[in-house]
Amino acid sequence: MEEKINTSKIVIEDGHELTDVVRNIHKSKAERIILTFTDHTDLLISPINLRVLQETATREGKLLIAQIIQNPTGIRNSKLAGIKVIDSPSNPTEDDWRDAFEISESKRKEILEKKKEKVSTQTSTTKTKESFEERVNTAISKKQNGDYIDRRGVKSEPSFISIDQDLHQEEEVNPEIAGKDFSSLQNVAINNVTTPLPRKKVFELIKNIKLDKKKVLKLVLFVLLPLLLISGSAFAVYNQIGTVAKVKIFVESKPVEVEMIFTGKEGIEEIDFENLEIPIKKEEATKSLSDSITATGKAFRGTKAKGVVKITYYLGESCTTDTPKIVLGAGHIVSTTEYSYKLTTGVELTCNLISDDITVEAVEIGEQYNIPSGKSFSIQNQPKVTVYALNAAAFTGGTKEEYTVLSQQDVDNAVEQLSTTAIEEVKSELRESGKGWAIIEDTIISAVDKASIKTDKSVGAEASIVNLDLTIKGTATYYFTDNLNEGLTTILREEAEDKNLFESDKDVELVLGDEIDKSLTVEESDKDVVKIKLVAKSTIKPKIEKTVLENTLRGMAWDEGINYINNLKYAERKAVITFLPQKYPTFLKRFPDRKGGVMIEIQELEVQE
Repeated sequence: MEEKINTSKIVIEDGHELTDVVRNIHKSKAERIILTFTDHTDLLISPINLRVLQETATREGKLLIAQIIQNPTGIRNSKLAGIKVIDSPSNPTEDDWRDAFEISESKRKEILEKKKEKVSTQTSTTKTKESFEERVNTAISKKQNGDYIDRRGVKSEPSFISIDQDLHQEEEVNPEIAGKDFSSLQNVAINNVTTPLPRKKVFELIKNIKLDKKKVLKLVLFVLLPLLLISGSAFAVYNQIGTVAKVKIFVESKPVEVEMIFTGKEGIEEIDFENLEIPIKKEEATKSLSDSITATGKAFRGTKAKGVVKITYYLGESCTTDTPKIVLGAGHIVSTTEYSYKLTTGVELTCNLISDDITVEAVEIGEQYNIPSGKSFSIQNQPKVTVYALNAAAFTGGTKEEYTVLSQQDVDNAVEQLSTTAIEEVKSELRESGKGWAIIEDTIISAVDKASIKTDKSVGAEASIVNLDLTIKGTATYYFTDNLNEGLTTILREEAEDKNLFESDKDVELVLGDEIDKSLTVEESDKDVVKIKLVAKSTIKPKIEKTVLENTLRGMAWDEGINYINNLKYAERKAVITFLPQKYPTFLKRFPDRKGGVMIEIQELEVQE
């Protein structure tokens, strides 16, 4: 059975350090590892960090693929470090893993070659050491025999041991070993090969070295100068691909408001912002409604009680032939303490006389007016002491019956209940019937047409159920809106520029918010003139094009770029500018000239009222 190959994914975020990733690779038991970079982490800035990750995976015997999305700098540095890179969010294919395997094998061979070279170097050093010891022994032997011959074949008296067989130089004999047996010189020379010289001896050797100017010049020209050029080139390359400038710019939206008085005119086709004229029209809507009314009014019917009274006009001795008579006409009121009646016929009264029978009738219907005999009555507008009436017999004929009628209150309640909903329906109909025109809310009038209220029974008539019909009428004024938003956008932007809301010494292009809050009210209205007050509110902010700003900063001197950004003044809060790597000499800082080297982040702040 084929062995299963495990795959592990390590997600690297902005706060992860190189040691964290190396530790995770080491701990992973999978044979295949995907490094997924989700943010613009600092690990992608330098290929050195990425090379460490690749070498770690190679030593662990694991395949490594870097998954880097929308980060050209990170992709380029990963390739320089020798890591297989994919820039899609999907998992690597088998072809990708084969490429990673080839890269890993190449790295493994490279490491093996380096190890072989190291072993070869150590072997060569050992042989050199042995050769040196043999030469020292030979030199000592020849010294003892007195027949030292140098490499030119000349027999001479040697006074030194030549390690690299260079030209002979005379040296003073150390007094400490003068006269001693040279057989011990072999041990001294060999010990000096492996034992470090004292510091004093080292300084004496350095002091006695005589430099050849030509050799020094050659050393400078052929060694030091190329090293300097290579170092300078490497620094220039790193300065181009290894540095990043991050700029976070804060943008503040500010409120802007204008107020204008327009003259509404019928017949014009568009809004005239120069002369402040706006097209208007009036629309009507009607709605007819019907309903039934349950009558609740109360009424009474019946007959009035009748009877006969005699009226006495008594003055006693004061009555003379010259005393004027009292004339009471029909309808004159006579009353007991509880009930009132009216005379059905007129009567003429003479003092100290009792009138004939006079018929009276109750002022209202009802049995309560059927009073018994012997009741005393007062006469309206006459003193009861001198003028009064009595009934010799009981009153009869009074009756009363209650029944239901349609009252005015019944009609009013039904009209109010029926029209409440209908009035709102008419208003909705008016709002929807603009057809390209916007309604002015405070001009909407909807009410019951009083003349349209009709019932099939009159008020006061006996009834139980009554049919009701009425009509709701509504009117509203509309204004034309076709070019209103465009004109208000221009006016609001000019208002913000006139007030210099962003206080910038540069020409700042302003962008209006997504919505304009409009409020229109009728200030004055008669048959000929309609004055409409328009209040428009919105928010406004500077327009920022990230690409243009990045291209402007690319290659700019560090201080110059900072001054440029601070002078933009898109908000009260200052921009945050970061250079990576952080511990970078200030005098060498510049805004990178490559694409992706300057990273702009725009953060919008809340609207300041």
